[in-house]
Amino acid sequence: MDTKKAPQGVFFVFAIIALMEDRQIVIAGASSGLGAELAKLLSTETSHLYLLARSIESQDLPFSATKINCDARDVQSIKDAFKKIEEKTKRIDVIINCVGRGLVKGLEETTAEEITDVIDTNLTGGIFLSQFAYQRMIPHHSGH
Repeated sequence: MDTKKAPQGVFFVFAIIALMEDRQIVIAGASSGLGAELAKLLSTETSHLYLLARSIESQDLPFSATKINCDARDVQSIKDAFKKIEEKTKRIDVIINCVGRGLVKGLEETTAEEITDVIDTNLTGGIFLSQFAYQRMIPHHSGH
């Protein structure tokens, strides 16, 4: 791992992951930003990556990973994504939750729909993604 290129704040993640072998890692929000950077960095490790994002399946990646379209705002989409993961592995060792949507405009100009979309993506979606991953970690008495 080239730590010179690592975004600030990711070293704790790598400390946990470095202690594990044959890791099954789910990265939610992997199509851009921190999630995409973490996927690139972790692709050099001895892990299998499951990358979740709304349109990740259409992206070309310079490394091997299982790409699964998943909309964090939609619980059924999350269920379907984890069903696809379960078809490949029964174990999830790490969930890295990077789902998020930015909204750059004044509060006075922001609509109720935009606020709801931000909360559904950044908060509620992240909670559901963590819940679904954790439910798969419990039987194995492990996971981060």
